[in-house]
Amino acid sequence: MRVDCSQFAELKVELAGYISEKLEGGAIALVQSGDIVIDWLSESPQYRSSVQIISLIQSFLTTKDLSGEYELNSFEDFIGIHLRGGIQIPKRSARKQPDLPPNVLRCAHCGYVTSDESALRLHERLHYL
Repeated sequence: MRVDCSQFAELKVELAGYISEKLEGGAIALVQSGDIVIDWLSESPQYRSSVQIISLIQSFLTTKDLSGEYELNSFEDFIGIHLRGGIQIPKRSARKQPDLPPNVLRCAHCGYVTSDESALRLHERLHYL
């Protein structure tokens, strides 16, 4: 599971620690680039719930008095933390990645790769449904 923290960068390390602590050994939350990646240590479905992660993020925002400033959106194994008042697909998501051939684009949210820029834009929009 991946949590997009591009608009929440100043507290992403603290949020990752909070999530790991609250999951009590069911998973570890790690910071990777601008995101938090949740590595599940248990195969049990009770630990693989995006609803549980969203609840933890909301709890964290409340403890920091930030719950009114941010909103959460989710799609399958992706959760986005965005400033309230509008969701924008980050410009960085459509950039060519340095480790890929020049004609290949990668989704910043899940790693999907394509050579067609319009297919990538459509794919990224699905993350925000």
